[in-house]
Amino acid sequence: MTRLLLSAAPRTLAPAGGNGDQTPGPTAEPILIVGGHLLFNTALRMALRAEDIDAHQIPVTDSSTILATTSQFPDGLVLLDLTSCDHTTAQATRGAELVTALRRQGKRTVLLSGGDHEPATAAAITAGAIGTLPLSLPFESVLDTLARAATGQEIMTEIDRQR
Repeated sequence: MTRLLLSAAPRTLAPAGGNGDQTPGPTAEPILIVGGHLLFNTALRMALRAEDIDAHQIPVTDSSTILATTSQFPDGLVLLDLTSCDHTTAQATRGAELVTALRRQGKRTVLLSGGDHEPATAAAITAGAIGTLPLSLPFESVLDTLARAATGQEIMTEIDRQR
């Protein structure tokens, strides 16, 4: 696993390497963490900020409050925790509707999901989410994937998207 190192410029990432090249990498957009797991979200926000990536926590309330809060940021990558939504049959629709509304705001969305949320995950991917991170993924992998996504790198292949 390649670890991203910080360059001198704020919120700018450069790939790890020993050649001494100080060429800045792509600028990372802010990451907006939308979820109800306070401990995980706080740890993730702190870890992203330690990587010099602007990160903010947005508690899960209702869709309109989430969207009003995310609209305060001109750009950003949203990590949407589908496990924080209630587990009714409407969950898949709400996740997809949130992704669609976030896209209208100019936000890209990555999903955080457990294995029992496949319909909601599929609906949100169809609505335009750029990828999904299973809850079973090690924390370091979540951090690395979000750092890549925040710089515009693809995190999901077209083949995976079609599944």
